[in-house]
Amino acid sequence: MKIVLRADVDTLGHKGDLVEVAPGYARNYLVPKGLAMMATPGIERQAESMRRSRQVRDRREKEGAEATARQLAAKRVEIKARAGEGGRPRRASSSTGARCRSSPSSRWARTRCRSASTARSRCR
Repeated sequence: MKIVLRADVDTLGHKGDLVEVAPGYARNYLVPKGLAMMATPGIERQAESMRRSRQVRDRREKEGAEATARQLAAKRVEIKARAGEGGRPRRASSSTGARCRSSPSSRWARTRCRSASTARSRCR
């Protein structure tokens, strides 16, 4: 059965696409949920206009994204972080505490907390 999609459906296609699906899938799921319409000559013409509007919108979004990428490419981004021995980045000091507080009953959290005296006080 031929249908025209009224919205993007992950497994089938995009809004305005003319697709062939099983009759039961169309009647029982797609049409009642408003995701598709049965294909008729008039609806197929309407689908063509849906596809054109989607192409215009996609083109406009792509141009905007490219303009943003050009602006960001010209800038320098610097992120300051604390470094340990040898200049390697350190792990966040709160990561152990956050894990322990979120799941203090887990075996992993108790094991981690027993190994560090400062973290132990945060977990209990």
